[in-house]
Amino acid sequence: MPQNDMLTIIQSDTAAEFIFSDSEDAVAVLPVQIKKHALFENHELKTNAIIPQPHDRPIEDWITLVIIIAVVFYTALFLIYSRSIGRLFKAIINYSVSNQLVRDENITIQRVSALLSIGFLITGGLVLSLLAEQSEKLSFDLRDTAMFFISLSFLAVVYTLKMILVKFLGVVYKAEKTASNYLFHVLLFNNAAGLIFLPLLIFHFFTHHSHNYFLWSCLWVFAFLWVYRLLRGIMAWLSVSRHTVLYLIFYICALEIAPLLIVLKLL
Repeated sequence: MPQNDMLTIIQSDTAAEFIFSDSEDAVAVLPVQIKKHALFENHELKTNAIIPQPHDRPIEDWITLVIIIAVVFYTALFLIYSRSIGRLFKAIINYSVSNQLVRDENITIQRVSALLSIGFLITGGLVLSLLAEQSEKLSFDLRDTAMFFISLSFLAVVYTLKMILVKFLGVVYKAEKTASNYLFHVLLFNNAAGLIFLPLLIFHFFTHHSHNYFLWSCLWVFAFLWVYRLLRGIMAWLSVSRHTVLYLIFYICALEIAPLLIVLKLL
């Protein structure tokens, strides 16, 4: 380009204009303002950062291993005992089916129910350990794996003691049939909760999100099943037991509401 060439660059808010001149006596030309109209000025996709931000959520290996074990465990149960599991989950909806299963005392149904309880301990223990880690009231200096096994053991001990106590009360008040019916419903709804927890935990750990939506969904599922089980237990008591409603109220307060309030108080 010749030395006497003049290059003017004018920048505006929306565009830049270039003016070339081969003469020193050239008349200056005022820049032309080119106004751009943004089509998406009021869009809702607001950016928090111009530079791409990483969204990696590192998942510990033991959590992945527990999830894989739970998936393999439930898959094997469904492949081997598909008919029995279908009858069990049908009993959740149909009260007459549940009564029939209690009367039949089928060994296969009892075995499947016990195996599903193991699945509930795995997934329920994982949910409880996550809640304990996020609780501000519990400040244990423990590793995540230790918290998981403590939560799993806590659930196992609580429900074992509950079953022993209910059996004992059934013998004392000569209501063994009512006690067996109630324990069957406890295991039935716990097993349903354990199965529902599994996909919610998978979404919680392996999806990108900033809130614990799926973890709180586990609590809502358990709360719904707990209330539903309580209503079914009241129906079973009123239809079978000869004792007064006062015993029923005492039992509900002592073995249902009190343990739940203690856990909620700790969390």
